[in-house]
Amino acid sequence: MIVPCSGGKDGSYVAHQLKTEYGMHPLCVTWSPLKYSNIGKSNLQAFINSGFNHILGTPNPEVSRRLTKYCLIEMGDPFQ
Repeated sequence: MIVPCSGGKDGSYVAHQLKTEYGMHPLCVTWSPLKYSNIGKSNLQAFINSGFNHILGTPNPEVSRRLTKYCLIEMGDPFQ
């Protein structure tokens, strides 16, 4: 089972339920944000340290910069 999880309450809850209630070993996956907040980074690290399998995808910073600029100019929202 693959669970999208940033370390916040939703993904963490789903992963916890799968592990404790159903005896599964979910693989949690996070796509790295453009910039972490201190609490966000801390939450994700605490989640990983609690014993879940986790993969962190980190994009090329130059590609992220170009896509963010393009989305801001073309769509008015850098996070599209």
